[in-house]
Amino acid sequence: MKRFLLKTLAFALLFALTAAGISVYIDPYNVFHPLSYRENGVEPNKNYIKMVYILHNPEKFDTFLFGSSRVGFVNPQKLAGARAYNMTGSMALPREHLDNLKTMLRHGITPKNVIIEVDDLSYRMDPENNKKEQQRAPYEYLRAHPLAFAELYLDPRVSLDAMEIIRYSSRNRAEEEAFYETGATVVYGERGLYHPKEEEDLSGPSCLDGAMDALSEIVTLCREHDIRLTVFVTPLHYASYIGAVRRGDFELFMRRLSEVTPYYNFSGLNDITLDSDNYMDTSHYLPEVGDMIAACIWDGETDPALLAQGFGFYTDAGNVEELIAILAAGNAAHGL
Repeated sequence: MKRFLLKTLAFALLFALTAAGISVYIDPYNVFHPLSYRENGVEPNKNYIKMVYILHNPEKFDTFLFGSSRVGFVNPQKLAGARAYNMTGSMALPREHLDNLKTMLRHGITPKNVIIEVDDLSYRMDPENNKKEQQRAPYEYLRAHPLAFAELYLDPRVSLDAMEIIRYSSRNRAEEEAFYETGATVVYGERGLYHPKEEEDLSGPSCLDGAMDALSEIVTLCREHDIRLTVFVTPLHYASYIGAVRRGDFELFMRRLSEVTPYYNFSGLNDITLDSDNYMDTSHYLPEVGDMIAACIWDGETDPALLAQGFGFYTDAGNVEELIAILAAGNAAHGL
């Protein structure tokens, strides 16, 4: 009986080591090879990879763009004079931006500029949920919780699912270089792919207080370290925007945000957001729209006709009601 138990234990240990080895070798989320970005068939954990890369290259960048995957279509190379890097990541939230910034400062990396994109996801999503997702678990959480790291990434089932895709994938050197040089692979010339018929369902609990608390801490950190902070509200596709307005908390979000920090607004029913050809889907605008955002927040260039619709409107606590009135007029003009 004792020999049987020893053999069973040895087999179980061998199986566990083999499974772990497969996960490390295939590494679909790139967490075991963060300095060697690969197309692994699934979305990698960009926050983890990017933080490792930045900490290995502390002098390389002086400007960071933070936000969800939507900010990934703002080309950092459009920020003239800056050595900019795009921290875009799936469902990335203000709390995670705050933690990333704290980590940078702790390691002696003090940016000149921090740009933060916020949207309806910023106050609807709970940061705790991201910790349970392989592609979204933030760098700081994974470093502080090695057992959670192992649970998320030493799972051979995930690696085996990715193997068939990897087999037919070739390494894209240009994409790899772009990932490390700018943080985003921006491809121009694509057209809108999806034309929704109805607004998106934005049901779910609000995490507005937590988002505002995190942004308040970011404002304080930037002030203490003489970092120029720029915040903007992303140009939500009309389907997402209508859902947010009907849910009833978007105006509150805009007002609360103005109490925390000035920001540029690009949302509302305007000539950009009403045209689905400006979007890949209801979440992601095209890089050409990202260039308009960069021109506005970095160079101060805004089309007067769009500005009159609230696109590029610089908002603070003193004029937020003017913005709300502009958006309300647009809503009414389109039957909302």
